[in-house]
Amino acid sequence: MIRLLKQLLKKRRSKQYFYRLIGYGLVSVVVPIILISSISYNITINNMEKQNYQARMNMLGQLQSRVDERLEAARKALYSLVFDADLVRAAQTNSSSLSSQQMMDAQEKLALLNQSIEGSYGVSFYFVDSKAVLFNDRYITMLDQEWISDYPKHGPIGEWHYQTNANFRVVSYTIALPAFSKTPRAYLTVHMNHNAFADILRDIDFIEMGDLYFLDTELQPILSRKQGNIDGSQAAKGLEWIKGNERQFDIWKDKPSNLTALYIQSEKTGYYTALLIPLNAQAGFVAEIIWVTILISLLAIVTGGVIIYINSRRLYAPIYQWLKAENYALEGQIDNKDEWSWLRARWQLLKEDLQINEPVLRRSFLSALLAGYYSESEKDLPDLLKRHKIPHDQKCVAFIIDAGDYLLYKSFKVEDEALVHAAMSNIFEDFIRHYHLEGDSFRRSEVNQTIFILYYPRDLSDAQAEQVTKQITQALIMSIKTYLKFRATLGLGRLRHSVFELRDSYLEAIEALQYRIIREDEQILDINDVIKVKDRFEYPFDTSKKIVKELRSANQSEVESSFNEFVEIIRLKTYSDQTYRQIFLMLYDAMIQGLNYFSYEAVNELLNKNGYEKILKAQSFTEIEQWFKQEWIISCFLLIERENESKGTQIIESAKQYIAMTLDQDHSLNLVAEQVNLNPSYFSRLFRKETGQNFLQYVASIKIDEAKKQLEQTDDPIYNIAEKVGYTEQTFRRVFKSQTGMSPNEYRKSLRS
Repeated sequence: MIRLLKQLLKKRRSKQYFYRLIGYGLVSVVVPIILISSISYNITINNMEKQNYQARMNMLGQLQSRVDERLEAARKALYSLVFDADLVRAAQTNSSSLSSQQMMDAQEKLALLNQSIEGSYGVSFYFVDSKAVLFNDRYITMLDQEWISDYPKHGPIGEWHYQTNANFRVVSYTIALPAFSKTPRAYLTVHMNHNAFADILRDIDFIEMGDLYFLDTELQPILSRKQGNIDGSQAAKGLEWIKGNERQFDIWKDKPSNLTALYIQSEKTGYYTALLIPLNAQAGFVAEIIWVTILISLLAIVTGGVIIYINSRRLYAPIYQWLKAENYALEGQIDNKDEWSWLRARWQLLKEDLQINEPVLRRSFLSALLAGYYSESEKDLPDLLKRHKIPHDQKCVAFIIDAGDYLLYKSFKVEDEALVHAAMSNIFEDFIRHYHLEGDSFRRSEVNQTIFILYYPRDLSDAQAEQVTKQITQALIMSIKTYLKFRATLGLGRLRHSVFELRDSYLEAIEALQYRIIREDEQILDINDVIKVKDRFEYPFDTSKKIVKELRSANQSEVESSFNEFVEIIRLKTYSDQTYRQIFLMLYDAMIQGLNYFSYEAVNELLNKNGYEKILKAQSFTEIEQWFKQEWIISCFLLIERENESKGTQIIESAKQYIAMTLDQDHSLNLVAEQVNLNPSYFSRLFRKETGQNFLQYVASIKIDEAKKQLEQTDDPIYNIAEKVGYTEQTFRRVFKSQTGMSPNEYRKSLRS
């Protein structure tokens, strides 16, 4: 048993790094999970509370709006009788003087008004002189004392007034008659039954643990819907807070009384809609969130631990195998070092070996770089250059020296080939030390050539760098001839601004060196000189196509910009005079072809500009360029504008058809202009000219007309109708309101009322 424990302990010591890896991994998993879980819990709870409060406030606002609508409908109905002849006559006559027919006519008007008002308790007509009251169903005089207490009285003029006793609970609104009289002779009052608002409160189906109140201006409960979770003291405290609050709406949380109170006060009536909820109403839901958060965190920790263990084994496996291959003492007896300490020691030895062989590795890397080995892995180049201590942020130039048939000069033997290249490299190193520069040289044994690379500081101008390169190459060729006693040929590439472009300079040096056959008298072949004998034609097709495309789209600014780009491309070339004219003639033909969809007369008008003759007879490159800019391009666009104007109606009708067929999409100016192949700004001007209407206004009117049909003919929700006409619901409501002066709901109600 003791032996087994010792073996386990030794195994444990032999894998110290492995167990530390697992331990650190667990810490890196557990701490973030706990932190994230805590933050997520707080964010979730806060967002949930905010959303709940917002939903409840929206609900109260909807309730209050519906109550206001019902009261406003009753008030308007009451005012409809202000100028009624029968009632005005009755108001100006003492009730005792009214004939039976007059009394019946007045009562009939009151009865009709009572029937027209939803939730009406009754309509009364109070005679000031006789202090008698005519109700829609009876007539009460001062002698009818037993009846007076059973019916509500009139209240303050022009205000909603709550009245209650054992027989009735009503909300009353009173107006004085005759109208515009300083001495009222009668009061016309509508009495709304408090149960008239019960259906509104019943429509709310998500209030499960709170009490809902409809209150008058003095906070007397007119109607309530209670769930039994708020006791009397809590309700009194909540109503007391509402009474002392001057804001039109507010939310209040009171932990001592375990109460959340929300209310909204009507701007029209001053009445309140209030909601009282126990503060701990969401305790169960919060507890569920806590437990879910804990369970998810534990599951994440366990899962993370398992993944860390598995991945640690995978990561450790190659290390373990390598340690075994290197005869690492698995019992952990070597100076009590763990695996990583032992690896660091071995790594230090490897670094020392690399330092010794650094020049060889550097030359090998440069050889691979120039051969194009890293052309597809440019992302790795900066690190590799840094690793080999190559100045990647400096200018550089490559040149190649071909020793030729040095044996003809009898200074060296066949076996001295490596010595010859070493001698040239030594001479090169002397020169770069003299100029305080950096450089590299290495041999291409397969072709008997030596490659040289010069690095220049970035702040050194190109002209200075090229001058120094010229001095070094001339001195190098002269020294080879003087000291090594044979004639060599040097091919020189162009100066480059980064080592990433070094291969280009190297390939140019190879290309320049190829001209030594026809330029055998020259020992230094500069690519800048030999390239002049070539006349390689390269037409900028992409830029030409872009010019034609923008020309067809009537986009003058883009055509001018692309033409400038076209000019800059060919200006950098060293073509002959004939080649330049040929390039401009090709562009001229391409632009003519791009406009061939116009009439024959229109294209022939352009041909009469004698473009061929202008280009062929021009005295300079600039003269051709100016003719294109100042005459040809302007003429093209004058023609396009004239032709498009003649086809304007057809183009705009095509655009309208596209809008009508894709009404459920977002119709931006750019999108529709693209459909008819016109520049957006030009299309906008053409649209206004043809229709007399702004494009965006037209699109909005078409969409709203379709929406009106949908609102009238269907019961689809607003958001569905918004999608059918290519709007979000919020944007649809805003545009509809601006076009019609009503919201979609109001418009639908107006159609069906």
